[in-house]
Parts: sequence; structure tokens; C-alpha cells
Amino acid sequence: MIEGNAFLVTTIDDNASIFNKAASNIIVQVSGNYIYYNNYYQEEGPNLFSDLVKIPTRRIVGEDSELLAKLALYDCGEDSCTASGGYAINSNGYYAITNDPGTTATVAYEIEEAKDCTDKVGEILTIGTSNYLCLDAAIQAELINGLYFLKTDTTANKPLKGYNTKIIRISDNFISVDHTLEASEDTKYIIKNGDSYTLYTYDSDGQTFAEGSGVTSVALYQPIAGTNVYQLIADEDAEKVTTNSEITDWMIFDCKTGDCHQTYGYYTVGSDDTLKYFSIPYSGANTILRVADITPKECKKAGDIGNLVKDGEDIKLCVVNNSDTPVLSAFEAKDYILSIENANIFIGASASKSMIIHGTATSFTRNINAPYAVNNIDPATKEVVAADYMDESAQAKVAILKCSVDGCEKVDGYTESSGSYYQISKTTGSSASLVPETTTCSETNVGKIIDISGTKTLCLSNSNGIDVTKKGIYVMGTVANGTPLVSGKMIEIADSYIVVDDGLEGTTDAVYLIKIGTDYLAYKYTATTKTFSKVTTVSGMKLYQALEAGSNVYQEVSTTEGLTLLDLTTLELFQCDSGKCVPLTGNISVKGKIYENSTDPTKWTVVTEEGTCSVGNVGKLKLKENTSAIQICMGTGETPSYALALLTAGTWYFIANKPYLMNSDLTILVNPAAVPGAYLVNNDNEVVTSSATKLVVCTDGTTCASKTFAEAGIGYYKDSADATKSIQCTGTACAIDTTSYAACASGKVGLLDNDGKLCVDTTPAHAAAFAEDSTPVYYVVSYEAASASTNIFKAQASKEGDYALIKATEISITLSTDAKTGTCYKNNEVSSGNEGTADACTSASGTFLACTSGVCTAPAPAPAAGSGGG
Repeated sequence: MIEGNAFLVTTIDDNASIFNKAASNIIVQVSGNYIYYNNYYQEEGPNLFSDLVKIPTRRIVGEDSELLAKLALYDCGEDSCTASGGYAINSNGYYAITNDPGTTATVAYEIEEAKDCTDKVGEILTIGTSNYLCLDAAIQAELINGLYFLKTDTTANKPLKGYNTKIIRISDNFISVDHTLEASEDTKYIIKNGDSYTLYTYDSDGQTFAEGSGVTSVALYQPIAGTNVYQLIADEDAEKVTTNSEITDWMIFDCKTGDCHQTYGYYTVGSDDTLKYFSIPYSGANTILRVADITPKECKKAGDIGNLVKDGEDIKLCVVNNSDTPVLSAFEAKDYILSIENANIFIGASASKSMIIHGTATSFTRNINAPYAVNNIDPATKEVVAADYMDESAQAKVAILKCSVDGCEKVDGYTESSGSYYQISKTTGSSASLVPETTTCSETNVGKIIDISGTKTLCLSNSNGIDVTKKGIYVMGTVANGTPLVSGKMIEIADSYIVVDDGLEGTTDAVYLIKIGTDYLAYKYTATTKTFSKVTTVSGMKLYQALEAGSNVYQEVSTTEGLTLLDLTTLELFQCDSGKCVPLTGNISVKGKIYENSTDPTKWTVVTEEGTCSVGNVGKLKLKENTSAIQICMGTGETPSYALALLTAGTWYFIANKPYLMNSDLTILVNPAAVPGAYLVNNDNEVVTSSATKLVVCTDGTTCASKTFAEAGIGYYKDSADATKSIQCTGTACAIDTTSYAACASGKVGLLDNDGKLCVDTTPAHAAAFAEDSTPVYYVVSYEAASASTNIFKAQASKEGDYALIKATEISITLSTDAKTGTCYKNNEVSSGNEGTADACTSASGTFLACTSGVCTAPAPAPAAGSGGG
């Protein structure tokens, strides 16, 4: 043994041993001329050993696999040490150590990034921008020194296996089981984890902790120094305290809602000679009040509100000040609303606001309010109870309270109870139950609840409303008279109320995307007026993030730099046009991986990257080495050469008949919805305005097909890239139609007029339009000598009496080679009447034609009956 070292020694139950102990493990210290027993059980955290020698964590070297394999943790009590699991920490990283010999990793622990702790209990993960220890699938603790409850067990051979229902300590050097909170009797604690406070009870018999079992109301607690834990102070222990110096760090927690919240106020214990009141103020020092310290019935001034006063033999709370008949409350289970014009024990002063105080048999404390609450408030006694609409008297007491850390105030709005809606005034209370008018949204009912086909609807504008059961944030247009809502403001529809919401009203202008039903609309916030309005300047590919999970309000993300996997849970891609957006599918580069949302715009999954590019891998993706830029496999050139390529930002591409669009950072590659019509595409797969080599024709947003110019035929297509233009195809080439548009006249046959219609003859009223639906319409183009050189159908309508057969669809007007027997055309459009013979057609002022290979002519007359030879 080496002097100064400590060693793990296995003992035996043998009187011959100087460490006469039952078979176990102990720590032996070597010092000078002594070898002595020292279990280090009073040290914080476990003991770390390498090959039975106790070492500090700084001695761990991450590259020394042999040393790592021999690392062991032991959890030591006064009598013995037990093999333990956990993590050892030093500046080089984290080292996972199990309590099962031979399973400790021989490399440093690699912290993965994830969006949550699903299937990762007991492991360390990066979630967002911080590292966390997973305590449960839905609960994690940031790696901040403290004590935390491991709620569920880990999988086999993990460092914290078997420690569920135990307390885990996170320290500078270790993450492992801790016994600090274990006591000889049942004990109750509150543990702070992030912004949450959770109640636990230690069961001394089972030596386990249980969540949520303890004092589920208001009680006194004392912080355990140097930890994130607060221990319950039993009433009998509080009775023994006599000086203020003993309670300087005491706190009040209210756990009545399940979760616990720190609060402020009074707590009383004892009776008769031991009766005392603990004053735990919002600001200032904790003090002990005895009955003799409390002034008799002093509730005269506004500054007395919130004080304890003596009323005969009873101690009560000053609720409403009055020199003659103040309102006082005994310690009982009632809530009150108090003015906070002056500061008091519960909260600082805030003019025109109030605060709800929660009473019990032993306490008065500041109530833990949600942002909004609907209650009945008695105007005389200020007692606060659940909302009641039973009669006019009860309705007059209904109020919507908007609460923050500064206090509460009444607001206007609507409330819901048992399916009925009520209009609430902050001054007069509730209306009778509303009977929504059966109508549609118009200027006269914006901001009101109406009935549209049996659905209660809140009108947001004169043409747009939202089902009042669709919870979320919306923008109100110009409201009609008599509504409790406000023009140009955001409103919140919640389970039991509809109110104006000013949560996003800041000091700078901003643009938000709001989901209303199935629509996503852009709104601008103007800071100078603190109002919201629709904006039509939002266009193009956009990346938006919901303000929080489940929110229907989104804010644009200008760069993917710094995004995490946690962000992916609230990110969505959109294609916007004049302030109206639609969700997109596509890919995004985050933290060295590519993610896709191909099956659901809100769900992201990892893409398996493809390292090689060949004809079989067209459309596959790979990050460019050492960058976050997304490359795509495609073929370019007249005889395609396949290679991974970075697309030009902002340029549309068609790769394997699928549209692609890249952002400026080359980190987002989307599949925008194609516009029905046709795109001019070159050999590099780019959508272009000139020098195209092929045409991509799209019948809807996702169905596209590449055509050679010969396959595109002769005629015109809607230009999907520019709605103001058309594409002209001659059978050998396709290009943007640059002819000077004019009304149909001599010399214009076969060209488009200024309305985008095809001149089938010289009469403007006869021009052929694109079909209005999926049913094609057939026309014939006449021969006209003055148009012989410009008519693109001149090969078919080549002489007098010859016509070109044209098929008009929703996206094209092109030459048709469909074979048609005798058909009647009126004004060059196929007739919808019953003129099935040449005579009937002529009588109806039509032209009877038969068509083959795109050329239509008058059919030869049928032979006369009985004619013929011999």
C-alpha cells in the first residue's frame, strides 16, 4: 500500500481481522505508520475507485480505456460500502459507471441530442441548448447541482439502474444516488426543478420517496442549505420557535393545485399560550406575531388592508377598510379580493389593481392565479367564489380577472358555462345567457357570437369567423357596437372565457402567422398603435416556429443557425403568397443531420443520407462535408451526368418531376406546391424564362410530368412561374409567348388575345378560353389568309375549309389529334346541342366537321340510296 492512499477492502466475518465486520466492503486509509478504517461516508457523493484505489475524478483520462474499464463507484455508509452506479465528471467529460462489474464503458460518455426523454430515463441528453438528466420520459433535470427524484427505472446496464424512487444528486464531480434526505421517520419535502416545485414524501420503512404525497395545502417549509430542497416544518415544531432569528429563511408553499408554489402571507400555529402567527412577507423580514402584538380592530385606513387585526378575542384579516364597519375575515376556507393600492404583506403596491387572498383554518396567503380567472365577487364582503349565473343577482357578481405578478384587474369579454355563453362587463357583470343570432359574419356583428349552421361562431371580421370551441389566439377586426372586444387586438379563446390578450404587444413591430381554421394568415403588429392588422407583403418560402407547443401563432425564423432538435417540435415550413400561407414539406439541416417532414408538415424525422449519386439515387440528399448545406443528387446536361449539387437559392428546380426550392443559407430544401400549368426547365433542372430544353406540366400541386417539346405539342400553356404570362409551344420549341396581345381580328388567328384566350377566327367573341373545370372543351381554328404566317396551327388549318382541332383544359389550349366523327361546331366551339347530322348542324348555323390527326374538314356526303354499278 502507498502512504496517503485509500483502498477498497473486502472484509470477512473473522475475529482474526482487525476490521472485524460482516462480509462487506470498507475503505482503508494508509497514513504514516497507520492503516485505519475510514469510510468517507460523510463526504458528498460516492467514492470513485480505479483498481480498488480511491481517486478523484480529475485523475480520469478519457483516452485510457484500461483505466476506464476499472472505474467503480461505491456508495458508503458508516459500516460498509456498496457497489453503485452513476456518472463521474471532470473537465474531459462524463463517464458512465454501472454497478455491474465488467459493463462499465471504456470510452467517455457521448451525450446525444434529443427533443425529450422518451426511452432515455437515467441518461444524459442535450435538449435544446442545455444538458439534462432524464428522470422520467416526461421529466428531466438540467445539470445544475442539486437533488432530484428519479421517478422511473432505467433499462438494464445503465448507470442509475435500480434507483427509481430514490434521490439522485447532481454535483460538480458525480451524478449518483444520494441519502441526504433519508431519515429515521417519514419526512416531507419540496424539490425545485427548473421553475417547478414538486412535493415528495420519504417513507422510512420502505426507504423510498413518493411524488405528490404530503401536505397538499398551505404549509411552512425551510430550505435545506446548499440544496434545491425545502423541508416541511411540522406545526408542533413551529410552536417551539420563539425568536425571529430562527425563522429568517422560512417560506410558505401552497400545494393545493398538485404542483407547489411559493407564496406569502400569514401562518398560525398553537393555541392559548402557544398561539402565534408567522408573518412571511412579499418584501421584508419574517417575523413572529403574538396576540399581544396585534392592534385591536385597526382596519380604518387603506394602508390597513392585509393586516391582522384583533376583533374581540379573535384575530382576523382586514379585507375592506372602514372607520365604522370594516370587513374582516376569520381564519377559514374562504377567498377574498383585496385592494393593493398600498403595499401589504402579500404584494407590492399597484394602483387600480387587486389581489386574491386564499384563506384556510391556519393561513392567509396570496392566491396562485392563472393568467385569467372567472369568479363571482361579492361587492360588499369581497368574497370570491366560483362563477354562478343562476339569477340576475348572481350574474351581476361575475367577473373575468386578469392576473399577473403585479395583481389582478377586471376585464371585459365572454365566458362559457355548461355550453352557454355570457357577455361580461368589468363594471356591471354578466349578461343573461346569450342567444346567438342565426346569420353570417358582417360589419354589424364583428366581435359578436353568432350561429352559423348550428355552430357558435365568433366573428373576427366582416367575412371571417372562428368556432368558439377552437381554442387559440386570433386577431379582431373592426368590431361592431356592443361587443366587449377591441378592434385590432389579439383575443384569446380559452375553455371558459374569450378576452383581449396583450401578451404579444411589445415595443417593436413584428409579423406573426396565425392559423384560423385551416388557413394561415399573416398579421403585422404595429408598436406605435399597439394593434394588429392583416399584411399582404409576406410571400415566398418561410420557416415559422409556433410560440409554444400547440399554439396557433407562429413567428418567422430567419436562420437555422442555432436551431436544436427541441425546436423541431414547433417548426413548420410554409409557402406564402400575399400574406396567405400553406404548409410545405421539405428538408432542414439541424445539428449536422438532415430532417424531413414528408408525411406530416409538423413531424420531423431523420433522413438517411446517401453518399453516392447515380441515376438510382436521384433526389437523395447529403450534407456537404463540414457544413450545414444540403446537397441533392441529380442529373444535368443533355446526356445527364449525375452528381451531388448545391441548388441556387431562390431558384425553382424540377428533379424527378418534383419541385425543389432552396433557402439562402442552403439549409432548407422544400417541395413547394406546384402551380397548375407548365414550367420551362433547362438541362440543369432549373425553371427558366429562356433557353429551356423541356417542359414540366403540372396538373395540380403535386402531380407533374416532364415533356419533350415534341410531347408538349402545339399550342399554349399557362405559365406556372408567372401568372401574367403564357407559354407557346410549336412542336419543336417552347418559350414565353411574346406576341403582342390584342383583340381577335384579321391576322390574329392562332394567337392569344389580350385576355389570354385563343383566337379561333377573327371574331373576338369566339375566342377559346381555358376550361373552367376538369371537363375539356373542343374548338376548331379557322384558316385565315392574313394569319397564315403567324398561326401556330397553320399546318392543320392550311387552306379554306380546313380547320385545326383544339382541346382546351384548365392549364392548356393545344392541338388535339383525337379522332372525331361528324361533329357540329358553332362559332368554332363544339356544340352542346343535338345537331348530330350535317343538315341539323347547318340548320342551327353550325359547321359540321370530322377530324383526323388534328385536321378537321367537312365529311364527304353519304352515297345516294341505290346508286352504284351493275
